[in-house]
Amino acid sequence: MEPITRTEDAELLGYIRPTDGSDNLWAPCTVFDYQLTDASDKHKAEQYLQANGLAVLAEPWWFHDRERDDWFKCDIVEAHKDKVRVRIADYGHPEIHQYLVIDAPSRTTLRHEYPKNDA
Repeated sequence: MEPITRTEDAELLGYIRPTDGSDNLWAPCTVFDYQLTDASDKHKAEQYLQANGLAVLAEPWWFHDRERDDWFKCDIVEAHKDKVRVRIADYGHPEIHQYLVIDAPSRTTLRHEYPKNDA
């Protein structure tokens, strides 16, 4: 994986990683390795992160609560390579408004898009 930083201040925006083993297709990913869009050539993947890398973290995300076996809308508060801190913001379930840390986030525990039946 290659880090992509903002030119002005070297803020880490995310990473790009090759997806096909030949460096032809690169996936733009968050700092915690969540693929944000389809893989493309390296330049386009870098451009995507320059334009969207931090902004996408401020958008709504979805957390899977294993105990309840349900997905809840959340906001990312902090994002690191190996963990993400979120605030549950699912207004249909006010009893669970809380902060929690997701260690080693993956598509089974944290998603940017609303999870459908493929979870």
